[in-house]
Amino acid sequence: MEKSVLVEKSGHVATLIVNRPQKLNCFNKAVVDELTACLKQLEYDEDTKLIFIEGSGERAFCAGGDLVEMKEVYKRDGKQKAMQLFQKEYALNYYVSDYKKPIITYLDGITMGSGVGFSIGTDFRIVNENTAWAMPEVKIGFFPDVGAGYYLSKMVDGLGKYLALTGKIIKAEDCVFLEVADYKISSRDYTALKQDILEFSWEKLNLNEVSATIEDMIQDYSVEIEEGYLQKHRKDIQLHFDKQNLDEIWESLQKDTDSPFVKDALQEMNENLPIAMAVTIEQLNRAKHMYLKECFEQDLILSENFLNQGDVFEGIYAKLEQKRKTDIWQAKSFERIEKNRVETYFL
Repeated sequence: MEKSVLVEKSGHVATLIVNRPQKLNCFNKAVVDELTACLKQLEYDEDTKLIFIEGSGERAFCAGGDLVEMKEVYKRDGKQKAMQLFQKEYALNYYVSDYKKPIITYLDGITMGSGVGFSIGTDFRIVNENTAWAMPEVKIGFFPDVGAGYYLSKMVDGLGKYLALTGKIIKAEDCVFLEVADYKISSRDYTALKQDILEFSWEKLNLNEVSATIEDMIQDYSVEIEEGYLQKHRKDIQLHFDKQNLDEIWESLQKDTDSPFVKDALQEMNENLPIAMAVTIEQLNRAKHMYLKECFEQDLILSENFLNQGDVFEGIYAKLEQKRKTDIWQAKSFERIEKNRVETYFL
């Protein structure tokens, strides 16, 4: 059976390639286990100075977690087995965020969910003109997990809440603007950049020198960042999304429905499960005062409670298996959600 993660070694550089192109490199148990094992081995390999992480194929770095497979595990083996999948992935993301050697992630194409959670804590995050970055979990009745809540909660002017509630797909410029990526390069230049790194003499450099050299080399290929969608609409986002709860956000949007920006935001939000959005707002409010490890602990509690509710399985079936885009929550139209109901997801 072909491995889910391919390993290439050239001199002092290792490349790990998530090898599920037919599934848009979605993370499943095999990917998480193999990435964890490879990274642990390379961390203490004195010959390895730095690591590239890539996705296979031309469409995606990683389009998310394999939730269809998770659903099958839940149905076949029970909730405990499904929760083990979340535990392993969250542990991997936390491990990567404090990894001892520089990691370069190349976010070529779709980067969502698990792709965000894994890459966001790495050292050098490269985007290009094909990058499509998002945390769209509320669209299947879930929440932005994989530690993303920590980073979203730290974004100013309601930007994190906007991204979490709409699942808006953003491009390279906004990724750099939000500091969820570090550099934009042209996809045409990536091969040349990587070749420069592979051919460089790394053996005599310490970790700090390796990181500084990598930064200089990437900057040589980086392109100027233009104004992105979020920058253009920053005042609109702050006006409507820099609020404490879903009711306030919803009421603010309803007062400005002639705005093209608001129309777009409402169209995105109308596809989502209201309780998932309400829980997400509370998640980000709490995460703002948490360390990363605490956010992962919160994610585990929320994941289990979302599985218990069962709406996420309806979302997976409709949006991931049947590929339906809208109307799956028609019977669950927006209504005022009691705070005590939201709080049950955190217990």
